[in-house]
Amino acid sequence: MRRSTDDLGATLSHNGRYVDLFFKPPEAPRRQLSVVPFEGGAEVSAALGEDEFVEVSWAWNSSRLYYSARGAGGKVTLHSIDPGSGRARTVGIGPQRAGWEMVRDDLMAWVDDSAGAIVIADSNGVEIRRLPDPDRSEQSGHVTGSPDGRSILTWRWNASVDSILFTRVDLADGRRLRVGGLRAEEMAGAFWAPDGSIQAVVLETLGSVIFYRLDPSGRAPVRLASYPVEGPLYYTFSNDGRRAVKVESRPRGDVWMVRNFDGRR
Repeated sequence: MRRSTDDLGATLSHNGRYVDLFFKPPEAPRRQLSVVPFEGGAEVSAALGEDEFVEVSWAWNSSRLYYSARGAGGKVTLHSIDPGSGRARTVGIGPQRAGWEMVRDDLMAWVDDSAGAIVIADSNGVEIRRLPDPDRSEQSGHVTGSPDGRSILTWRWNASVDSILFTRVDLADGRRLRVGGLRAEEMAGAFWAPDGSIQAVVLETLGSVIFYRLDPSGRAPVRLASYPVEGPLYYTFSNDGRRAVKVESRPRGDVWMVRNFDGRR
């Protein structure tokens, strides 16, 4: 278990073998990134130097991890690391924003909210094409890839920020289909199962997390299970659905007393 008083995140590799950890120790000026085997073993640290960690995503059919980092001049570079050997290399220029994801081993994607587009790039960060954003009038778009590499799933808040909208987009021609909308307090994860169904995890209330099955053909979502939780959390899953990793936040309140606050005695 890793703890942080400031910032902590983790995602599971698609093959279920490794977990990346991005965190900010109390004494460190910026976030750090490392990889650990799911079943235990040596931790491999990414060499960020003076750069600021931005985003991370796993390749689909291997254990290679991609991450982006921003340098002092604002330039974002894209890197990859093999957690088995610890070998890392710079592969290109990274997206200027967080929220990008490897949707295939050779493709990455993200939502450009300002341009109303889904950006498709190669694994070196070079833009290939843009697809119309299916929900450009809404807020905070995110993407994940299908197991066959032919589609992506986008999810984002609706205009009133009380529901999360899910849309399947065909990578070849940009065709899109709404596959569900869920009232929720927070998104807690999404997993595209090998059978083609989509498992969505949401915080329906601040004390209850709900698992839904979404049909990529657009049929009504099916509620699968629910259980109580403390604080916000996020899930990532292996491709076969047999392993999962979650990040959980448990805020702890403190009371502070300041003497002579306004300079008067």
